[in-house]
Amino acid sequence: MTVREFKPEDEPQLTANAAEDQHVAIAPTHVVEDDKGRIIGYASIGAVQYFGCWLDSKRVNAMQSVQLLAQGEQIAREQGAQQVLMPCEQRSPFYPYMQRLGFQKLGQASFNLKSLSTLNSQP
Repeated sequence: MTVREFKPEDEPQLTANAAEDQHVAIAPTHVVEDDKGRIIGYASIGAVQYFGCWLDSKRVNAMQSVQLLAQGEQIAREQGAQQVLMPCEQRSPFYPYMQRLGFQKLGQASFNLKSLSTLNSQP
């Protein structure tokens, strides 16, 4: 296997191969190729700005929520982001409105966080 940077001409093969496996490729930065040059995976590393938030469902009304999301999107733009990736749980008041707010539903997934700090690692 080989991992290399994504090139625009990889898009058709990556999209087709991922779809065959019931996946989508989100902002690929790297592709994984087998020994025959077939794309068998991808990675997106730092290509999309993560936008996580929490707003109190009892103390923030719908209009305030939309305004706060717009402000968050503006901050992301000012940081140079062209897209934002926002998780949204099904129990969130936002969930039924995400597509109306301009978000593309990508599917269900859990988010997992891993610290890459070596400060606490021991030999």
